[in-house]
Amino acid sequence: MSKTFVLRNPDIAHELIAFLKAHAGPNASAGHPLAVTVATHKQARSADQNRLLHALLNDIAQQAVIGGKQYEVDVWKEIVRCKFIGTEEISLPDGTRIERGMSTKTLGVGDFSNLIEIVRAWAQTELGVEV
Repeated sequence: MSKTFVLRNPDIAHELIAFLKAHAGPNASAGHPLAVTVATHKQARSADQNRLLHALLNDIAQQAVIGGKQYEVDVWKEIVRCKFIGTEEISLPDGTRIERGMSTKTLGVGDFSNLIEIVRAWAQTELGVEV
């Protein structure tokens, strides 16, 4: 069971309380206690921001040459994810563990805006890309 409440007004807070009253006891009795985390809500990255990053990655793929070679957009996306967002280790079905760049889906609007500016500056200064 998963339900998200974004507490924008007292009515939604009352909905949360009613939900907890209705579900906390029965779930706990069934051996499935609820976990509640309260944090400041971060608006997820927007579709426009995502399109802007992909346009920037396309510019990089079309213009950047490293060691006499150009790379596909997916390669540059992975580089950006690893270099500027971070990495995570995942297990494959055969037990192999690999490290990959964290998804841009983990970023809120503000962090995504910062990522775009950082990538733009990096592309210009380090890769010689005109954006």
